[in-house]
Amino acid sequence: MKARASYFAIGVLLMGVPGQHNELSTSFLYLPEMSFIGDFVTENTSVSPDVTDVEESIASIPISETDLIGRLKEIFREAGAPPALVWIAEIESAMDYRARSRAGAVGMFQFMPETAERFGLTISGGRDERLDPAKSAEAAARYLQVLHEEFGSWHLAVAAYNVGEGHVRRKLAKHRASDYRTIERHLPYETQDYVERVFNTIGARERVHISRG
Repeated sequence: MKARASYFAIGVLLMGVPGQHNELSTSFLYLPEMSFIGDFVTENTSVSPDVTDVEESIASIPISETDLIGRLKEIFREAGAPPALVWIAEIESAMDYRARSRAGAVGMFQFMPETAERFGLTISGGRDERLDPAKSAEAAARYLQVLHEEFGSWHLAVAAYNVGEGHVRRKLAKHRASDYRTIERHLPYETQDYVERVFNTIGARERVHISRG
């Protein structure tokens, strides 16, 4: 999808990432992590479609004092997912928690309603927790963990996050495969591009080299 940038997102992305260039496997479980400078908080963590209160809260916190990426990584870590996977949100939404797609996906991690509710996000009664950065990050981390447990590969998990686990499951069965490389060219071009952009972004932001799955 075409990501929408925001002043807040641009400010976060310009903060930079410390660390050295490292070699690592496709699991990238031990990527160097950004220092945890602060926390991303709002007085009301239940965000409705009217996100005025959240926007005002963000606007009142100087970018230099707000480590959104650090907070998202903390959430991923607590959920048992590799913290570096938070960069999926850059590909999905340019880190814009208000992002909406024509297909109906919402939030930084672009959840469709069915998947959002499957992982505990409320979408009813004037509330849409897909707009809550912390709650949507937790749901995304849990979803990625489920995908990794099924497919045993982060490349396949990321592909399934984009195109759906059913599609990946069918491709693996059809080609009697268990790895991403074997089915890569059989996936939709958009998914191939998505996986490449996700891992290229992780490599660039974390300053690491990631081997192909």
